Order: sequence, then structure tokens, then C-alpha cells
Amino acid sequence: MKIGGLVGALALLLLVTGCTQSPPTPTPAHSTKPRTVSTPSATLTTSASPYISDAASTYTVTDGDDVQVSWLAPSRNIACGIVLSGASAHVWGCSVKDHTWVAPSANPADICYNSGEDCGTGIEALGSGKLRGRGETVFESQRAIDGPFPAPAIQTLAYGHSVTADGVTCVSLETGMTCTNITSGHGFTLSKSTYSTH
Repeated sequence: MKIGGLVGALALLLLVTGCTQSPPTPTPAHSTKPRTVSTPSATLTTSASPYISDAASTYTVTDGDDVQVSWLAPSRNIACGIVLSGASAHVWGCSVKDHTWVAPSANPADICYNSGEDCGTGIEALGSGKLRGRGETVFESQRAIDGPFPAPAIQTLAYGHSVTADGVTCVSLETGMTCTNITSGHGFTLSKSTYSTH
């Protein structure tokens, strides 16, 4: 009976200690630990110009009150300029000495339409305005290739190079000279054999 009582007491003790044991700590459904979220870093893509940008000061010339950025194509057949100040300020464009194209003049959209002067040696614009045909000499570079007066030493804008002044960028390529007004998007490409506007 003593053994039976001892076994019973032991069973009762196990039963009591089993019931009073603290329950296991539950694992929270959401961790309170801060999470690190990795997000892919944004890649900035910039479309770098494929042309070498020359300083406008390389091509700046002064004639009286006129200050202009003026240059020649390597062929010395295309003369361009951007007039910064003086009587013809903000005029920009190019002339072609020898060319096989004829500037149209029949329709209002033509560059030589209703022109009051000799027209058809190139294209110019005033600021961001409409493109027009050009005839008279304004650019120092044009004087350098066709006179009538002596011109200062004019630099050559090498093929694959560009120059920007007064909101106009021009690029010299073997296929011709391309100039564009940055604000309006108006511009042109000129060569000996062709011209186009945009």
C-alpha cells in the first residue's frame, strides 16, 4: 500500500507539474525585426552627343560692331556663322559657294519665295524664326571664300565636330553642314549636291 500510494503521489505530482508548466512562447506571425528591401538602382541613360563639341570662342571674330561665331567646312565650300551682336544680331546660317541644287521660289513655303534680294546661295534664319534663303554676305566666313572684301582668318570646323552659340548648334560632317535652333527645332543640312530643312 505504501508503494501504491507513492506511485499515486508521483503520478499526481507529474500531472500537476505538467499542467502548471508555462506554455511555449508563440512565434509571431509577422516579424517585428525591420526588413531590408533591396530595390534595383535606377540606371540613368544619357544620350551623349557622338560629336566633339568645340568652344564657340575658337570661332569668334569681330568686325566693327559685329561679333559672330564664324567658320568654314573643311572643303572650304561651305561658310557658316552665328551673329551674336551688331546690325545682324541673331542671324545664323550657312552659304555654299559651289552647288548643284536650285533654291525653290514658286511656293510660299519655299526658302526663296518672294525674296527681295539675290537668293539661293544658302539658308539662314533670324533667331528661332522661319528659315529663308540667303544671298547677301553677312558672315565673315562667307567673305573668306567669295569676297568681295578681305576677311579675317577663319577657322575650319573639322568633320565630326560641333559648335553651339546663341541657341544654335551646327555639326560638320562629310555629308554636309547641319544647323539647328535648339528652341524651335528649325534647321537645315547643306552640301554641294543637296539641301534639306527640318
